[in-house]
Amino acid sequence: MKTASKIVFYLLAITVLSWFLPWLYSLLTPEAKREPYMAWSPVSNSWVWSMIGDDNRPEIKTLNSANQPDREGLSREQRDSLLPQTYYRDLMAREQLPDTIQGQEVTVPALKHSEVILTSSPRDIVKVQPNLYLIMESMPLRADLEDPKEAMRMLDDGSVEFITMATGEVNRERSRRFSEAFRIAGFVPPIHDANADITARKQRDDGYMLIDAEGQLFHFKQQAGRPYLTKVQLPEGVRADKAYILEAMDPTHVGFMVDTEGRSYFIDVPGYRVRQLEIPALNPRRQRITMMGNLFNIVVRAQDASGSQWSAIDSRSLNRLGCYFYPNEKSAVDKAEAWIFPYILTFASTSDSLAYPRYSHWSWCALFLNLVLALVLLFTTRRSTRIYPRGAWIQAGITLFLGLYSFIPFIICRNR
Repeated sequence: MKTASKIVFYLLAITVLSWFLPWLYSLLTPEAKREPYMAWSPVSNSWVWSMIGDDNRPEIKTLNSANQPDREGLSREQRDSLLPQTYYRDLMAREQLPDTIQGQEVTVPALKHSEVILTSSPRDIVKVQPNLYLIMESMPLRADLEDPKEAMRMLDDGSVEFITMATGEVNRERSRRFSEAFRIAGFVPPIHDANADITARKQRDDGYMLIDAEGQLFHFKQQAGRPYLTKVQLPEGVRADKAYILEAMDPTHVGFMVDTEGRSYFIDVPGYRVRQLEIPALNPRRQRITMMGNLFNIVVRAQDASGSQWSAIDSRSLNRLGCYFYPNEKSAVDKAEAWIFPYILTFASTSDSLAYPRYSHWSWCALFLNLVLALVLLFTTRRSTRIYPRGAWIQAGITLFLGLYSFIPFIICRNR
């Protein structure tokens, strides 16, 4: 019984220390990681690279077609002139905003109207999704949008129920009407993905982008209490995996979609045209995606543990203008961590909202420290007993693989 209780104690201590020691290390050695801000210049037709340097001064340069520095040591004013689509307010204040760029008339209303912004985080996607969707009225009686008063859920048979949130009662007439709309449109339950911006603080409501169980894409919203459900005809062989509603000031791009192969598309109206973007494959469940579009180009950043991939495409043709990859280089703190801990145990992740044990960052470099700790255990045992008992060899063998995580409880509980 005593031996069993020791084993349980050691297992619990090793598990706790596997989480606590790396957490304490990161707490005591905070280090901000920097990466550049990349934007595509319609003036020089090249990347503009900006980052805060070690002296807290901005480092600004342009890159040539081979992504090598072209013009370095640029000032902020020079950067503003290269990126009028981003810094048009500063240029207007200095009366330096050009009249035309690339044959297009440049005005502040035109620049504002063409802005497209999208952010996507794996934590918002990889989580338990309740079968409950808030529904806004896209054509309210008053000019302003109103907060949703009903929620919708889809039943196993493909029918939908509308529930009044204030009372919990089912609106049977609306439920029947919307269920019939889903059936006629050919929606196959259950809902694979749904995306909407449920807030009244916007100019208009475009409802949801829905993906059914067969990877079909639908545009869904409520207008004057009636269903608006349209199936988007995807190219042959394409199955939708993740879709976003955009609701930009320019209603041309109504949605953005990523298929099961990682290819990305804009959904344009009128006609719900599906237009593919010439950018590298995306994985919204693994990468943090940021999209910023303007009158001239659209820049997409896909960020994961390996680094950030920047892609620029033409706003009209959606053809690729350039790509740039910035690797996530390990800092001195990260390199030192690999020599101290053989692995790291965490219960949370930046990639999802689920809590469960995760073992990561396996490092063979820590074997050097593990060997030293194992020899310390044997040496201290020899001094106290003049022999190496079997238990000392077992503890040394475990420490050779687990390092500090097992060394601390073994050395503290020696002879107890």
